[in-house]
Amino acid sequence: MGKKVSTQSVAALQSFLSDGQTLWAEPSIFLRQDGNLQLAWEDTDGNAVELDFLPTGITFFHEKREQESIYRLDTQGISSLKENSRALLQS
Repeated sequence: MGKKVSTQSVAALQSFLSDGQTLWAEPSIFLRQDGNLQLAWEDTDGNAVELDFLPTGITFFHEKREQESIYRLDTQGISSLKENSRALLQS
């Protein structure tokens, strides 16, 4: 059985969604075994894209590029995540 949802993970997700900006896709939301939240979807080629909301930051994984990056939980980190992931997903 997994842990209950992490309040820090919920706060990280809320920070990410706080500006009301539209997401790149319609993701599914998952509660991971460790109690953290994950948004996941497939890109237009069917490759996995995942955002994990951790107490220490947000990880971005893109299967096609075999790339995983971590971003800070501050305004600059979240803005950088949005810019970089949007560029990766459009190329």
